[in-house]
Amino acid sequence: MRLIKLHFDIPVEVRAYVFTNVLKKKFLILKNIKNNISIFIKIPYNLFFSITNKVSLYVSSFSFLDLNLFLKILSHKVAVLRFPFFIKLVLKGLGFRIQLLNSINDRFLEFKLGFSHSIKLKIPSESIGVTVKKTSVILSGFSRTQVGNLANCIYNLRTPNVYTGKGFRYKRIPLKLKDVKKT
Repeated sequence: MRLIKLHFDIPVEVRAYVFTNVLKKKFLILKNIKNNISIFIKIPYNLFFSITNKVSLYVSSFSFLDLNLFLKILSHKVAVLRFPFFIKLVLKGLGFRIQLLNSINDRFLEFKLGFSHSIKLKIPSESIGVTVKKTSVILSGFSRTQVGNLANCIYNLRTPNVYTGKGFRYKRIPLKLKDVKKT
């Protein structure tokens, strides 16, 4: 059996682990130390790992096209771990509140937005991280579309009033308010 040895550098803030489940399938776990975000990558059966500050790949009977594809996927996942996508929403208004609710199976965001009832919104997947303060929500994740769709759902719950500015707004987007008509 012929082995080919390759090296792949891992940044300082990312750790790599190899995990074998009950069905004897191997996974490479990449974890960011700063924000505790992890990614699982399934390892092909003929790929062997040695992990230090570099990931050493020992390849046996593996086509170079498949190896190239695996290395591209690995480099993309490491880049995403280093720089995940963030959106910050700010809620302005007297008495408006946000709360994160955790149940056994699901996570919910509960909003008190001045209506006669509170609104509960289910967070769609575990890959989206949510940080909640009293009047702000920070959404983070690997998928730009998932994070953007959830942010858009939250934004549409209470769009900003054009006169007072009460409601949700994106942190980095300035809000233009209309002048009140003076008589």
